[in-house]
Amino acid sequence: DAMQVVDEIKKQSKDANKQLKAEAKAELNELLKRREEQLLERIKRAEQSAVQEVKEKAAEIASTATKSLITDYLNDNSNKLIDTQISSLPKKI
Repeated sequence: DAMQVVDEIKKQSKDANKQLKAEAKAELNELLKRREEQLLERIKRAEQSAVQEVKEKAAEIASTATKSLITDYLNDNSNKLIDTQISSLPKKI
C-alpha cells in the first residue's frame, strides 16, 4: 500500500514537472517573440530616422549648391553687364 502511494506521488510529481516545463517553455517563447517584435520595431524606427536624416542632409546640400551656382552665375553676368555699361559710357557722353 505504501509503495502504491509513493508511486502515485512520483507519477503526479513527474506529471506536474512536465506541465510546469511546458508552461515555462511557452511563456519563454512568448517573451522571446515579444522582445523580437520590439527590437524589430526599434530597428525600423532607427532606419526611418536615418533615412530622414539623409534626405534632410541631401536637401541641404542641394540647396547650398544651388545657391552657390546662382550666386556665381549672377556675379559673372552682373560683372559683364557692368563692364558693358562702363565701356558704353564714352559713347553716351
